[in-house]
Amino acid sequence: MSPDPATGTLILPDYLIDIPGAPPKAGWGVRVLGERIDALAPWDDLIASHPDDEQWRTPRQALSPGFVDAHTHLTALIGHGETRLSWSEILLRLDTEMVERTVESALYHTLRAGVTTVGECLQAPALLPGILAQVAALMESWGTRGAVAYLASEQHGCEQGQAGLAENADLLEMCNQQKRFQRIAGYVATDGDSESSDELREEAESLARDADAHCLFHTSRPEQVIFWIGGRGRVYTPLLDLRSVAETVSWLILHGDEEAVGLGSDGSIFDFFRVMRSARRQSRYEHSREPLPASLIWRLATSGGAALLGLEQVGKLLPGWQADLQTIDLTFPAPVTAENLYAQLLRYGSSQSVQSVMVAGQMLVLNGVVLGVDAANVRERAIAVAKRLNS
Repeated sequence: MSPDPATGTLILPDYLIDIPGAPPKAGWGVRVLGERIDALAPWDDLIASHPDDEQWRTPRQALSPGFVDAHTHLTALIGHGETRLSWSEILLRLDTEMVERTVESALYHTLRAGVTTVGECLQAPALLPGILAQVAALMESWGTRGAVAYLASEQHGCEQGQAGLAENADLLEMCNQQKRFQRIAGYVATDGDSESSDELREEAESLARDADAHCLFHTSRPEQVIFWIGGRGRVYTPLLDLRSVAETVSWLILHGDEEAVGLGSDGSIFDFFRVMRSARRQSRYEHSREPLPASLIWRLATSGGAALLGLEQVGKLLPGWQADLQTIDLTFPAPVTAENLYAQLLRYGSSQSVQSVMVAGQMLVLNGVVLGVDAANVRERAIAVAKRLNS
């Protein structure tokens, strides 16, 4: 990006998805100025209006808002390998280094996959006071936008549940009163299953209400419910390939456009194209057995998740909105047109199709490479703590 604050960057793709779900625009681009989208128009109009701007041409690529992983557990990565430990045992063994190295590796893969915003529900030992703030600071240092909470649970006793609520309260104060983070917002998460008490859930709701924050009741079901003052929504986690392809149950049912709905990986995998494909396969409207259109799935994966997390001016590429975006390679086996773009992206796209990623106008991935990151070192450190976990 140019150091001159009056000079912007013109991003000129083959196709522009400015409002997810709406028809893509062929031959249109955007102007990025600072952290935000300044303008969008056909290529020639942008170039004529801003002749001194840097021009970033992306042939055979689509420009879209970045994905919003509305519900994930970054620490789940440490359990992805072969292990004799249950997830409950893993949580009890985690230490600060294990959490940080695992989150660092997950952030690398998340950015590489085109995810610009993460709804992180941290699962970690409550006996590590301050761990939620450390994770939030690590996310901010990577340039990722996020909504972050600690999963307060009484699975291992009431003391653990109270310590989890304290983690949420501390981060909310850092975000709301101290303004410590630029791209991180706090929310409250608590156990919605029978392992925790109604009293803990009531305390969590009260904490969120007092802070004017969102509150998540976390369950083992594929849909999580999020509450806030004056509203509620759902984040759907299809759990990807953990279910049989032949399963006939439709999990993602849309009841109307008025409801806030987003998609989440649940920490299962980083390729958000696979999340979307799984969601579409298991989706339908309330009064129809037809799966949701690919365009609507794209909306849930971007602007839908941003709205669900309460993020303002995130999830669309409109003037004044945050320049959180990705470019996606369209070198597919079949022709791509504006009319079939969403369908082709869901059919053929993968995390490897993501070429570039920008958050708040800052380039984080370029030509498939996460900038400023030693990928091999990140991977080796994550593997080392995973091996130590099982030793």
